[in-house]
Amino acid sequence: MFRRSPRRAGERSISIVNIDGSGLSTVQQYNSGTFNNPKWSPVALGDEQEAKMKILYSDKDDGKSTRDLFVTNVDGSGSKVMLTNTTEPWQPIDAEWSQDGSQIAAVLWNNETGERVLRIYDIDCSSTCTLTDSTNIDNAAEFGASTPIHGLDWANTQDKLVLRVGSFDGPGLYILDLSSTPSFYPLFHASGEKEMHPSWSSDDSEIAFISFTVGGVNKRVLAIGADGNDLREIARPKGLTSSGLDWR
Repeated sequence: MFRRSPRRAGERSISIVNIDGSGLSTVQQYNSGTFNNPKWSPVALGDEQEAKMKILYSDKDDGKSTRDLFVTNVDGSGSKVMLTNTTEPWQPIDAEWSQDGSQIAAVLWNNETGERVLRIYDIDCSSTCTLTDSTNIDNAAEFGASTPIHGLDWANTQDKLVLRVGSFDGPGLYILDLSSTPSFYPLFHASGEKEMHPSWSSDDSEIAFISFTVGGVNKRVLAIGADGNDLREIARPKGLTSSGLDWR
């Protein structure tokens, strides 16, 4: 699944294609939308008879200056707004499903003050997907209210998130431990480099990420143990971009 920007001005879409390149289809398409970060639900959601895979994405539609968070079925039906800034100046700029599809972690940005908050939402998709509760994570006390947070990925045990904190050259990758009182601890940062798109291995023992130096040079895929040890290089492929990484 990926976002497309065809040559026709302003036209963007979320599209799905099989691994062999066949079956290209469009899930959502708008002339004025700016789809970002489409994410598969990790499991089919809904009642037992109507359970379906879902797609989570953010979009700035209909000429709006702010972004909303949507959930839709894979065929594009049933699109529903999950988060909007209608009642407050916060807009979702990144979001990720938990591994069982029962929660969503979202980074919200205040376009008036520049502040960012991290929230964990409970989501119920037994009929139509609905957010039922939320927990604020005090990222401001740890990093400052305006420090960028992005690149979220849930551990398979669901009690931890890995995320990228800060702009270029720091602070770096952090783990958010949700097992008791939510708390952050640093995982890795190399001076003069930027680490992007962290992704857990299937057994939660390692985290892969893309690293590069100023100007986007020296791009490579690295992995590090979840305890911050045993850093290793996985690949340095020609043409590697910093737009995404997923370990499955």
